Amino acid sequence: MSQTVSAWDKFLVLWNRFYKKFKILLILAIATFAFAIMGMLQGGSSLSQGGGAAAVVNGEVISVSEFRSTYSRMEQEMGGFLQKIENQDYRRQLTMNLKKQALDRLVSTELLVQMASHQGIYASDKEVLSYIVTIPWLQREGSFSHEVYEGFLKSNRMSAGDFESRVRRQTIITKTQGLFDKSLQDTSVETEMLATLMGTKAEIEFIKFISSDLKVKVSPAETQGYLKSHSVEIDKKYKENLSKYTTPEQVRARHILVKFNQQKKKSQVAAKVKIQKAIERLKSESFAVVAKDLSEDPGSASKGGDLGFFKRGQMVKAFEEVAFSLEKGKVSSIVESDFGYHIIKVEDKKDKYVKPLKEVELLVASDLLRASRLKGVEEQLGVVIASGKKAQISKALKLAGLKWETTGEFTLSQDQIPKLGDDERLIAAALKLKSKNTFSKIIKSRGKSYILRLKKLKFAKISEASKSTLPSKQGQVALNDWLVAERKLAKIKENTGLIRGR
Repeated sequence: MSQTVSAWDKFLVLWNRFYKKFKILLILAIATFAFAIMGMLQGGSSLSQGGGAAAVVNGEVISVSEFRSTYSRMEQEMGGFLQKIENQDYRRQLTMNLKKQALDRLVSTELLVQMASHQGIYASDKEVLSYIVTIPWLQREGSFSHEVYEGFLKSNRMSAGDFESRVRRQTIITKTQGLFDKSLQDTSVETEMLATLMGTKAEIEFIKFISSDLKVKVSPAETQGYLKSHSVEIDKKYKENLSKYTTPEQVRARHILVKFNQQKKKSQVAAKVKIQKAIERLKSESFAVVAKDLSEDPGSASKGGDLGFFKRGQMVKAFEEVAFSLEKGKVSSIVESDFGYHIIKVEDKKDKYVKPLKEVELLVASDLLRASRLKGVEEQLGVVIASGKKAQISKALKLAGLKWETTGEFTLSQDQIPKLGDDERLIAAALKLKSKNTFSKIIKSRGKSYILRLKKLKFAKISEASKSTLPSKQGQVALNDWLVAERKLAKIKENTGLIRGR
């Protein structure tokens, strides 16, 4: 036993000295590619899906649909806990931070793509097809399946050419990142450290919850009693969370979009002629008919340009300002955005509506009463876990309605722990556990609470051949430095309304 503890303590020193720093760099290199590949499941850019430009990087547009897809995946990775946070200000701040991270990731990816173009880096058809046949979700019984591939394309309304173009883009990004790895080699000590981490496998059992997940019953009679005796607290809670009971102003609009390349004068002139043609036709034809015939927005053209209802912050600024200023039934003049020329028609409007306290007072009272009881339940759970008594802990967890999950086996060189993410507090707490019967205290991380226990730990060495394929720490440092410098030089225009929008 003493030998195991000694080896374990040495490993903890290694993790603290090397991995905590290197992990951040791994995230920069790995996450960009992984998220972009996942993004292939999404449809192409369109105004109706994305509402315009999330950012423009040296003249190249990052669509709002790309931003929303990336943000959605990042939110899912965090377990979707944002929607369950009761404090509206706290939830709004976390949401804004996550949206900023999503936009930063897309901008960094676009900068890498532009670098690849300038350096003449490309991906051959053979490289693209070689990657596609290895994609897990296109496999059947361990081999690439044309039938599965066709079904995938059909279900995502995507042509083989579109999908292959996206794979080509991501392959080029990976090649560009590889330039930094090849140009700077790590020392033998750094390589050995990373090899040790890659050879160390662990599995962690955990319970993840937020206070509202705990089992607490509040009866209607108790709520009524609380309402009568806590009117001041209820009024304060209502005012603090007014946005929760507010429906923002919304507009339902149609539009006709004619795209053009901002860098090419001829393209802009041709687009102007086409949009003028649309204006002439609108004098005698319905907006929906002209939109179906002339609009170049693939997401809305078939629906007569109908974008449905949207609120502020969802559309690019130039489009939004006109849409919200127009009266119902009115048609705009030509509106220019990063996507091209638009003509907008407002079909309907909904005014901002704030539910009065009288309408929601029972809901507020119930929330407050439940919150007060939840706090007591969580505090008692913490006391039981701190006791270390396995039987009592199991009973308390069952009464609270909480169940153990497992991360599955993973290596400690991964950019994050499966199902737990990349929070070093969780990693460090898990590594301090010496056996399955040892429980961590309740750990707060990104709005959630965690209880951990170590299920399995295995030390192993990786082969010399595998060591030669390890990512370069110094290469990733250089990549990060390049991205920071390039951001300062690049012409980047971000749609900050997307980050502030709710």
